[in-house]
Amino acid sequence: MQKQITEKCVLLNKNGTLAVKGYATKMNIEYNRKYAKSFPCKLKEWIFYQFVKDHYAVQLTIGHLTYVCSVTATVIDLDTGKKWKVNSMRALYSAKLDRDPEGPSFNEYKAKDFYMSFEVTKTERVLYFKGKNDKFADVEIKIVADNDIDNEKMVIATPFAKKNSVLPQLQGKLLRCHRVCKV
Repeated sequence: MQKQITEKCVLLNKNGTLAVKGYATKMNIEYNRKYAKSFPCKLKEWIFYQFVKDHYAVQLTIGHLTYVCSVTATVIDLDTGKKWKVNSMRALYSAKLDRDPEGPSFNEYKAKDFYMSFEVTKTERVLYFKGKNDKFADVEIKIVADNDIDNEKMVIATPFAKKNSVLPQLQGKLLRCHRVCKV
């Protein structure tokens, strides 16, 4: 049985292992990057949003694997499973990502014919994408959503199967990829 984390805690101990194992429905787990113990090229971090309305889902991601930045906008038809995806990658570029997923922040990525930004204020989240690739015409997405910090989230702190393993590969997933909103 999984343990629900109901009190504020840090994600990693000083030795880089999980401080607490389990799940939370609030942002109770603080991402303390300085304790990540790993070869730098293995560190993965990202910000992921998913919005679902009627028959469609929109996913927007800014992330990096330390040595490459990957930014993706995806629209999914939930009835057919068809996906439309526009992606940009940049080698040896590390996106600067917010450390507090609930507080005010601004993250952006710029490349030729490709722009994505996530702006979080006390009251709203504004997600914007404009880009194109060879398969699609110009694509523009703008989503404005309430910054409802009391809304339930899915925050997961799960250890690797190997005992005493460190967490660099998983840590970005723990706090970043669980901003799922239904509008």
